[in-house]
Amino acid sequence: MRSPLQWTVERWSDARLLTKSLLIVGVPVLALIVTVAISLGLQGRESSYRTTAIAINADLNSSQQAVQSFYEADSFVRGSVTTGDQSSLRSFDTVVPTLVGWLGALRTEPNVNEGRAVTAVMTDGHHEIAVLDEIRRDAAAGPPGDSEATSVLVARDDVSMGRLQRALQSLIAEQSAASLLQRSRIVNAQDLSEWFLIAGLAVGVLGGVLGTVLLSTSIVRRVKLVGVNAQRFLVSQPLEEIPDSEDEIGQLSDVIITAGSLLAERNREIAAARDDALAANQAKDEFLSRMSHELRTPLTAILGFGQLLQLEQLGDEDRESVDHIVRAGEHLLSLINEVLDIAQVTQGRLDLLFETVDVDAVVREAVALMGPAAAERGVTIDVVGPAAGLAALADRQRLHQILLNLLSNAIKYNRPTGSVTVAIQPEHDGDGIDVAVVDTGPGIEESQLERVFIPFDRLSAAHSTIEGTGVGLPLARALSEAMGGTLTFRSEVGVGSTFTIQLVRDVKGSTAGEPRGRPMVGHPNGDGRHGRTVLYAENDLANLRILQRVLRHRPELLQVAVQGQSCLNLARQLDPALILVELHLPDIRGEEVLHRLKADPLTAGIPVAVFGAEVGPGRTDQLVQAGALTFLPAPLDVRRLIALLDQVGDATT
Repeated sequence: MRSPLQWTVERWSDARLLTKSLLIVGVPVLALIVTVAISLGLQGRESSYRTTAIAINADLNSSQQAVQSFYEADSFVRGSVTTGDQSSLRSFDTVVPTLVGWLGALRTEPNVNEGRAVTAVMTDGHHEIAVLDEIRRDAAAGPPGDSEATSVLVARDDVSMGRLQRALQSLIAEQSAASLLQRSRIVNAQDLSEWFLIAGLAVGVLGGVLGTVLLSTSIVRRVKLVGVNAQRFLVSQPLEEIPDSEDEIGQLSDVIITAGSLLAERNREIAAARDDALAANQAKDEFLSRMSHELRTPLTAILGFGQLLQLEQLGDEDRESVDHIVRAGEHLLSLINEVLDIAQVTQGRLDLLFETVDVDAVVREAVALMGPAAAERGVTIDVVGPAAGLAALADRQRLHQILLNLLSNAIKYNRPTGSVTVAIQPEHDGDGIDVAVVDTGPGIEESQLERVFIPFDRLSAAHSTIEGTGVGLPLARALSEAMGGTLTFRSEVGVGSTFTIQLVRDVKGSTAGEPRGRPMVGHPNGDGRHGRTVLYAENDLANLRILQRVLRHRPELLQVAVQGQSCLNLARQLDPALILVELHLPDIRGEEVLHRLKADPLTAGIPVAVFGAEVGPGRTDQLVQAGALTFLPAPLDVRRLIALLDQVGDATT
């Protein structure tokens, strides 16, 4: 069972803030008002007592003066009777009206109009005045002291004066007692007023202290805790516990705690979703890597043997067939590369090498490469704009890829004997460079404009005989944006289309074509001490056959290791001039083979080239930083492999 104190505390905690505020502020104020009211009442009572005391004292003084006046009147009359002096009678006539007036006032004075003493004084006073008046008349009528009647009157006066004297003494005593009573009341009222004033001040001070404590404990501290919880809520930290209550602060606290719980649950869901997304992304990366490897592995055989056949002495018909094989393989390789590039750009994980690029040089290089295709269709290509001198901060290879895509589309979808113009000009604000590719093709219908950059959507060309995949323009725009620029277009049916690349201008960079990235090949440890043996770690027979055919007419000797561990062992034994390591070996991954070769003092100085079909961002940089001479992407480019062998051979002679 709850105690009264517990019940009071609970009721106080659940009370609304308005009620608490009224109690905290109202109780001290009410105590002060009551104290002031009582104090004012006591002061009014004290003032009334003082007024009554003043009136009683005035009556007392009047009574004392009346006694004196009665004695004077009696003396005046007796003196006139004894001496016959009429002047004493005149003095008597002067005193009598004062005494009559005093008796009249005594009768009507509210503060003294009570008690037997007043009645006796009034009766005896009027009787004494009447006796004295008879004696006066008698004294005025005959000689002094001779009348028997006068003697009788004097005797009566003695009796009357005695009664009056006793009555006056009793009245004075009663008035003196009343005066003392009023003085006592005044002192009591003063004491009581001071006590209530002190008590009121004490109640006010205690109420203020109690109100401050209650305000601090029940409102301010909890408001601070709510503020702390609000801050913790913003940064998703655990909330502090606040005492339960049903007032507005408790309700707000409950809302924050509920929101915190929901936020924590939401964060857990987001974390789980993020983990799932990361796992899915990792699985996708692994899938792309594996698919890239699986797709490029047969292409390696197709392109490798095709390029080897192109080096042989073939008949015209056979050479044409081989050329078709190589072109089809290169087209398929280009499609695979574009699809993988789009996937990487979409994830924001594209590996870019920013450097100072001479835009005019890259444009003219791309135009030169597309020249034969343009001539075949009767399309002319012109470059207009400023000469060499405009430098952009971009990835040279990716810019070259964008230009080839745009030029290829401008040629393929142009009309016969049409033209393509590449215009280079700086932007008006000087912060960018615009490269516009303008064609004289049929243009794009307005209903199809929104579909231009949708991957694999070839618009109306999907039903034509023109080759294409529909990923060139989406990839070009994604690459432009990845380099900090944009790709925009405008088109007019029957006139042609204009695609504009907006690049970031490198005002401080060199335009001499000096890259700020890494070199393609070269190794600091090529000191010429190695033999001309090439150690190839590979378990794919087709790739092995290609390398054997490449080295058939070269001075290098080929040594094959089908596993990573055997490659490490042979490297220590043979001290080869070059080691080629495929990334997907059956026992040890190619990266681990590279790390172990560079960690072993016996093999650390041997150039190592890594071969594979990985698609992860920054793959080449990671392998080069780990010590690789270069990375050869699959499918294997025979010409690039021969150039690498020549470079290593020059370094070892």
